[in-house]
Amino acid sequence: MTKISFLPLVVLSLLTFSLSSVQAEEHEWVNAKGRVIRAEFVSATTDTVTISMKGKTYVLKLDELSPQSQDLARTLSTGDAYARPAIGFSALFLSNPYCKEMVAAMQADADQRGAELLVQDARFDAKKLSDQIDAFITQKVKAIVLVPMGPVAVGPAIKRANSAGIPVFTIDFEFAKEDAQIAGHVGNDNYQGGQLAGQAMIEALAPKGGKVLVLDFKQASACVLRVKGFREVVDAHNKKGEASAIEIVAQADGGANQRPSEQATADALITHPDLAGIFAINDPSALGAYQAAKAAGKENEVKIIGFDGTKEGRAAIKAGKIYAAPISFPDRMGRRVMENVFAHLTGKEFKQVDLVPTEIYRQEDALAEEEAPVQAPTPVPQELPKTLFDRVWKDKKGRLIMAKFVSLDGDDLTITMRGVGNFELKLSSLSSESQSLARALARIGSGRKLSAGEVAELLGREIGTWKVNGHGQPTGGEREEIEDVMEIRWKEIGKSFVATFSPVINGKEVPFVGTKEYDAETGFFLWRSKGEGFPANLSFECYDPVAKSYHGKFSSPDEEREITEFGFYSMIDGSRHVGKWLIFADGELVYTRQLNFLRTEERVQVSGPQPEAPSITLRDVNSGNLAEIKRKLEQGADPNVIFSSKATALHRACNLGQANIVRLLLARGANPNALNAWKMTALDVLMSPDQKGRAPLDRMSAERQTTIRALLEKAGGKRSLRDPSAQD
Repeated sequence: MTKISFLPLVVLSLLTFSLSSVQAEEHEWVNAKGRVIRAEFVSATTDTVTISMKGKTYVLKLDELSPQSQDLARTLSTGDAYARPAIGFSALFLSNPYCKEMVAAMQADADQRGAELLVQDARFDAKKLSDQIDAFITQKVKAIVLVPMGPVAVGPAIKRANSAGIPVFTIDFEFAKEDAQIAGHVGNDNYQGGQLAGQAMIEALAPKGGKVLVLDFKQASACVLRVKGFREVVDAHNKKGEASAIEIVAQADGGANQRPSEQATADALITHPDLAGIFAINDPSALGAYQAAKAAGKENEVKIIGFDGTKEGRAAIKAGKIYAAPISFPDRMGRRVMENVFAHLTGKEFKQVDLVPTEIYRQEDALAEEEAPVQAPTPVPQELPKTLFDRVWKDKKGRLIMAKFVSLDGDDLTITMRGVGNFELKLSSLSSESQSLARALARIGSGRKLSAGEVAELLGREIGTWKVNGHGQPTGGEREEIEDVMEIRWKEIGKSFVATFSPVINGKEVPFVGTKEYDAETGFFLWRSKGEGFPANLSFECYDPVAKSYHGKFSSPDEEREITEFGFYSMIDGSRHVGKWLIFADGELVYTRQLNFLRTEERVQVSGPQPEAPSITLRDVNSGNLAEIKRKLEQGADPNVIFSSKATALHRACNLGQANIVRLLLARGANPNALNAWKMTALDVLMSPDQKGRAPLDRMSAERQTTIRALLEKAGGKRSLRDPSAQD
């Protein structure tokens, strides 16, 4: 801070700023020795007064001023007859949703502070921007915020603002011209966002890679940085020499707008008909690229990565039109620049270059946002749970009986049969499948439920592509060979999956879709399936962790008789599962089916010592590298890996607001209640200021915080008893 020779100054680290008192008129300020200066009043506290001279602010001790100047400061600080401080803002293009979010946040902050925000639209025109700066100077605003364009055209206007003593701040785009003074800059970390876009493209085009078009906008430094980050990640990926190499075959100017981007993409698709991916520097460009791909009939072949995450962009990601986009936070930038403007006006310290990190946004994030914060359990028909303990039991000689489970005490199993009542038998006298069934039903009967982490781990074991073979046989009929392929993918990571398969029925291949989820209300897994031309089925499956086996039951009244199916499904290891099914009609066995499930991926057997599982690194989490973390987890990495200060990967992901990584870690068994060195859980970290004093909403959006909180709470996450003041 500049010193004035005749008055000692005090710089306050915490200064209360009453904006309602700010006005543009100069006043005479006299110290105790009678020396006089003329300066504008800014604000006052009980001990100090802040004044402004030629665009610079000074904090003076009241007791070192004359009594008249002390009275003047008190009068001005309580009076309301003076104009509100005005801040001028020239937006790049107000019709852009991104700019609208920025302006809304700035306006809300100005309203809170009692300031006036004067907004102008430069419409990508450097001459208009220059004229608007001159207009702000004439209006004697307290500060100017702008999105700079064209240093040659805009530089002189910024210098005129400098000469008038008006501080100039830039937002979104930086301004580089040595003879023009910029008080501060707030923007996206565009380079980091470009890196996230590069990682998303690698993920989208895996495992084959392919040719890529880049839609740029070189007039904006922010867009140049986005492309730079994207290219560097792609280049680093290609240097690994893997088969999934990505070739950037064209880079075209999309004008940062939909129409020119659509045309540029259409041209590129003619020159490169085998284009596999497009990186667009903002959402309008990405939407234009999609329209061109759709017109060419290639909307399903070309993967598009956008940037910014506006409302329209997120809707396109949800619809599957855009694969992913690093999210910018124009609202967060708007709030931050206003904070920095008023910090400057009151003599507080602030970051001269203040960059807001971006976050990657995929379709799963879009789908998660529309869900209620805590999902209600799937409704279960009231009449079915009463019969779920009626099962088929088999002894070691293969004999079957129908009876209802009552209890299990050690080796003593109690069951009941109609007309017979309760009777006991030794569990060890039954087949291994029936022993497992008894244990699974005993868990349900005792009210023991699986944790969210256990559910996620179990469902995760089934994700993949499975080759199915086996046989079915009607009672007294001929054996029928069965071959099929089943694709299982996450519906909601850690909570449910979707399976597609096409069994041959009556000589015709029939497409089926099934879903599986856990119902915490009953303790059963719910397997729903529906085939083309067939009624929907609902099977209730209980799980035995000892034998790693599911036991399902499905009942459906046919037109003439009651059909009941009992299933046994055992996970032998990570690549092989077996299943057996018995189908009864009115209590009589009519059909049996036995299937083997083998993963289609080849698994190489290596002789000698096996390599250790890879570890998730702090860099993986900090950079938001979801694909790398997922790869390592699939290779056996510990989801509860600990970094410094006893912070787990989950702690760190919550601190950074990385919902995708939080969801993935929880799905793979991360402990939501692990404590770091400050005895804080992941939920504590999510809801608390970090070690740098940044509030949660300065690190992530409110929507992202809500999503992560719901994920943690559904996984059993709780807050610790202490009230933390610092976190990892």
